[in-house]
Amino acid sequence: MFNSSKYKTLRDLHKRLLEEGIVGYTKINNFRQYWIYPREKSGSLVCPKDATRKRNRLFTKKQIDEIAKAFKPGGVGVWSYK
Repeated sequence: MFNSSKYKTLRDLHKRLLEEGIVGYTKINNFRQYWIYPREKSGSLVCPKDATRKRNRLFTKKQIDEIAKAFKPGGVGVWSYK
């Protein structure tokens, strides 16, 4: 498993982007379906995934900060963990 104090989940990213006013989706399922998936499909967002369960996206606090900065109005609009 992962150390929960070091890694954050998609729910933490959603909460941060909602606080910043970057997304308007209040439900995590809508956020995943209408914000995460389209950006991953287009290649503008490449999320790190858990090694054991590829569908789980895991982030550090620094990565969440970088994503929020990249997708703010006036930001680059592209982020990759690589």
